Amino acid sequence: LYLIIYFIYSDTFSTISSVGILYARSQLCLGPGSLFVVAVLVPLFALLGNMLWLKLSVAYNLSNRFMVVLILAVSALIPAWGLLSFTGIGLGFQKQWEVYLLSVSFGLCLGGLQSYSRTLYANFVPPGSESEFFALYEVTDKGSSWLGPMIVAALNQGSSDGLRFAFVYLLVGTLVPTIVLFFFVDETKGRAEAEAYAEGESSKKMIVSDMDDDDDDRHHHKYGGIQMLDTSTI
Repeated sequence: LYLIIYFIYSDTFSTISSVGILYARSQLCLGPGSLFVVAVLVPLFALLGNMLWLKLSVAYNLSNRFMVVLILAVSALIPAWGLLSFTGIGLGFQKQWEVYLLSVSFGLCLGGLQSYSRTLYANFVPPGSESEFFALYEVTDKGSSWLGPMIVAALNQGSSDGLRFAFVYLLVGTLVPTIVLFFFVDETKGRAEAEAYAEGESSKKMIVSDMDDDDDDRHHHKYGGIQMLDTSTI
C-alpha cells in the first residue's frame, strides 16, 4: 500500500516542479534570470527544510509516518494557492513574487519529504532484503515520472486555462496520499510484519541448509564406505 501511495505523491512532486517552471514562463513571462533564481532557491531551501523538519521531529518525538503526512499536508497548500487564480482576487501565482514563494515552500517540503519517505520505507523492508526492496523503491520513484506530465499536457491542450486546472490534479495528488497514510498505514505493524517475513525466510534457508548437509553426509558415507571396501580388498 505504501509503495502505491509513494508512486502517487512522488509523481505529484515532480509535476509541481515542471508545472511551476512552465507556468512561470508561459503565464508570467519570467526571463532566464528569474528562472535561475528559482533553480537556486529550491535546492537551498530543500537543505534548510531537511534540517528544520528533523528538529521538529526530534523535539516532539514524531514518527516517520506522521512526518510524511505532515509534510504532504503542508505541500498541499502549494496547489491550493494556485487554485486562488480562479477566484479573481489577483492571487494564485498571478505575480512574480508568488513564483518565488512557490520555490521556497516547495523546497522546504521537498527535502524533508524525500528523507522521511525513504526512512519510513526502510521500516517496511525485511532485514537482509534491503537491495531487492530498495530496487523496487527506486523503480516506483522513477516509474511515476511520466504520469503527471502526460495529464498536464492533456489539460493544457484541452483548455486555455489548462495549466491552472493542473493545480486541481496536484491538489488531489497530495491530499489523497495524506489521507491514506494517516488512516490506513500502520508503521509499527509494517515493521513487525517485515521482521516476521525476515525470520520466516531465515528459517527456510536453515531448513534448506540442513537438508543439503544431510545429503552431503549421506554422499560421504556412501562413497567413503565403497572406498574402504575397495582398499581392504586390495
